[in-house]
Amino acid sequence: MQDNLPEMEAVERVAKVLRDRGSSRAWLALRCNISRNYVYQIFAGSKPLTDRVANDFARVLGIPREVLFFGLDLQRRKGRPPLCKDESRELVEVA
Repeated sequence: MQDNLPEMEAVERVAKVLRDRGSSRAWLALRCNISRNYVYQIFAGSKPLTDRVANDFARVLGIPREVLFFGLDLQRRKGRPPLCKDESRELVEVA
């Protein structure tokens, strides 16, 4: 479970944006031109959040990818083990 912590946190950030805006996962899927089922599987953690889908989510939500997926992109870019929750918080606070 620790292995995909940045991805889980990124998906939760997307879910929070949707909740705050009163939008649904079905709405997001429609705007991204992907199936609702696939989006639901990403949110459930049974499918990975690919770079293409992350780009689509950021574009549709109007939030720069670097902001929406900060911890996930940092972990993927450096190719190192995922950050623990406290480490990613420290990085966000410093930035």
